[in-house]
Amino acid sequence: MNKKGVSITFYELIVWIPRIIILIFIVGGFVWIINLYETREIKVQDLELNLIGLRTYYSKDCFAYLDSNRVYTGIIDLNKFNEERLGNCLAGNYLIKLTLQNKNKILFLNKQDFEYKEQFCKFDNFYCSERKQYVLVNDNGKLEQDILVIKVIKNE
Repeated sequence: MNKKGVSITFYELIVWIPRIIILIFIVGGFVWIINLYETREIKVQDLELNLIGLRTYYSKDCFAYLDSNRVYTGIIDLNKFNEERLGNCLAGNYLIKLTLQNKNKILFLNKQDFEYKEQFCKFDNFYCSERKQYVLVNDNGKLEQDILVIKVIKNE
């Protein structure tokens, strides 16, 4: 081969080296993103416990205010806010503590077990959820603002 042909090939090789390196990074990035997606751990327990807590003030079977035929979600009827009703509306394998902060009312579903197992919530393999929600409280026709603190522990 002559010098001219060799130099063109060498020049093309130098031009393609950065392109190949960039291509390797792009393919590696795609492989990394796909691997992240496939190995991601989905924690359905957090969603499950959160939905249990939401049910307390969205369901007419729990504490949502019911005026003749209409259910006012997000408004808690203080007359319904008792442990018997909590036990009926959230039957399951859960330990629950509900607190209306301004009214200073606390409800438990299985108080002894809740207080014992609450100390284990700091460990990763123990499923606990805590949520604060601004709600309206219907106290015999008078609406007042309050904060509902919902703590749920999955009893396994």
